Amino acid sequence: MFTGFLPAVGDKKKVVIKQKIKSFNWQAMLPKGLNIVAKMINPYLHGIINYYSKFYPSELRGIWQTLDTRLVVWLMKKSKKLKGKKMKTYQLLSEIKSHLARRRLFALWSLELMIKAQKET
Repeated sequence: MFTGFLPAVGDKKKVVIKQKIKSFNWQAMLPKGLNIVAKMINPYLHGIINYYSKFYPSELRGIWQTLDTRLVVWLMKKSKKLKGKKMKTYQLLSEIKSHLARRRLFALWSLELMIKAQKET
């Protein structure tokens, strides 16, 4: 019996999206800055957000956690000071995300802010 339809991103598609994020050529992006990395990845992220976040944007939480994890690994490889210091790198990424000018650097970060603002109201 059909009980209803919830228009959210499916589990199989989440896996495909996470694999795509992991498959970006992060090694080639090491010499580039965070702004350039964002410009390279954002078109894909905007497509995901536009298609899947209309009804249940919170379903994309696992996807932005995957992005954050890949960014942490990228930062650890990029900086000698952060090499092997995962928690310190997560703290740095959190500071970057909370900085007012960089909140909209990655498309998923702005979605994350929107979801948090909706929960607060």
